[in-house]
Amino acid sequence: MTTIGVYADEGASTWCVTCVIQSLSELLPSANIKPITAADIRPDLRAEYRCIVFPGGRDKPYQEHLAGLRNRYIKEYVEAGGRYLGICAGAYYGCSEIVFCEGDETMEIKEKRELGFFRGCGRGPVFGDFDYQSERGALIVRVRNDRSEEQEVYFNGGCYFTPESEVTQFTVLRRYCSDNSRDGARDNSHDGTVNGRCEGRLAVVGMEVGKGRAVLSGVHPEIGSADLTGSTSISYTSPSFDTERNKILTDILTFLDLHH
Repeated sequence: MTTIGVYADEGASTWCVTCVIQSLSELLPSANIKPITAADIRPDLRAEYRCIVFPGGRDKPYQEHLAGLRNRYIKEYVEAGGRYLGICAGAYYGCSEIVFCEGDETMEIKEKRELGFFRGCGRGPVFGDFDYQSERGALIVRVRNDRSEEQEVYFNGGCYFTPESEVTQFTVLRRYCSDNSRDGARDNSHDGTVNGRCEGRLAVVGMEVGKGRAVLSGVHPEIGSADLTGSTSISYTSPSFDTERNKILTDILTFLDLHH
């Protein structure tokens, strides 16, 4: 049986952990999906877990609790054939550098990170006015695959990915679309590729890491329409919202060789 560990220690949003476990259980019904803590990050990770997931929340506590030895265990686990899925905070954490809320005196983070599955920067939030204590910056945004098929997906504080110069060893699974203005959100990707907008920016990327693989997602495909009931920020989802966000999640699981 495939076992997937979802990091649920300090920094991980309880809501995001719940949504990850629920969505993965629906798409991988035969898998054993369970929460893990920092104490579970050991040298023998691969003996038990096919994949570990770092969900949305806060990147800083991840770094504080895992820096050094436990990050080395994660890297060695993936390089030896394991799988890593980072969503939002977990995606920032999987980059070699993070730039978050640049210019904000209280929230700015501009730091290196140790995992470095994506050799480059996770920069965000791409849209809106992010607030840790509320859904003020939450949106439904559109992303597209390499066949120009678009999907709607939940977003709150996520990043886009900018590779280091000459780095090409990654697969683009989704890009942000230009039509993300339904909720009137401010586009923060001022150095975007079209008129200073986010069009074409990398939203979901996959990497081969030694014998293993990693996927980093700036958006939240694990969050479904039912999870948004009572949301104070999201006023619209299309009837096909869950079908569309599951397409993203299925492509991620396929790249990780977890879904056939």
